[in-house]
Amino acid sequence: MRIPDEKAALALFCLAANAHAEAAETGNYRASKKAHQQLIAALRWLEDNQATHLLGPLLTAAEIGARLWAASYLLHQRYALAEETLNTLATRPDIHGFGAAMTLREWRAGRLKPLT
Repeated sequence: MRIPDEKAALALFCLAANAHAEAAETGNYRASKKAHQQLIAALRWLEDNQATHLLGPLLTAAEIGARLWAASYLLHQRYALAEETLNTLATRPDIHGFGAAMTLREWRAGRLKPLT
């Protein structure tokens, strides 16, 4: 997958994060796997091009997928803001709240590895 620039990488990240969230809601593991592969490709591009700072504004995105994935990634860089976002998401009574809570639990236990 060729990603030409920051704008394309960020757009791919958002689309894939939201597709992953939808797949989690519906239990579509094939769509989830495809979205995860796209997420990792976008994150690698952002890392390789020193552009992960672009994920910061997604901590307040309206879309749950973008917010959850950005916060999960940024725990290793912007700990306080990412943790606050995940704490808020963890209060949701759905699969995304559960995912946020488990991410925080693993982070606090020192078992959460970087996504890429």
